[in-house]
Amino acid sequence: MASTLSSPSPPSADPVTGSSDAASSFLPSLLIIAALLAFVLLASVSIHLLLRLLSRSSPPPPPPPPLPRTRREVHNVEAADASPGAA
Repeated sequence: MASTLSSPSPPSADPVTGSSDAASSFLPSLLIIAALLAFVLLASVSIHLLLRLLSRSSPPPPPPPPLPRTRREVHNVEAADASPGAA
């Protein structure tokens, strides 16, 4: 009699899923995935805000110098200036 009382009882099966370990085996994986997603989202937002803050605090860069004209553009401008309808 003592041996039947001291033996561990088998885990009871969940009547809905049929297994007690089915739902609990996915829980750690889902928690890890949720934690990773939360970390990536938090890092993304913080980097975005940091870059926005840094861009506001720095003065705007000077405008770039004008691009040099090519020979074709110079020729077109000269031709337009020399045309009789331009006067």
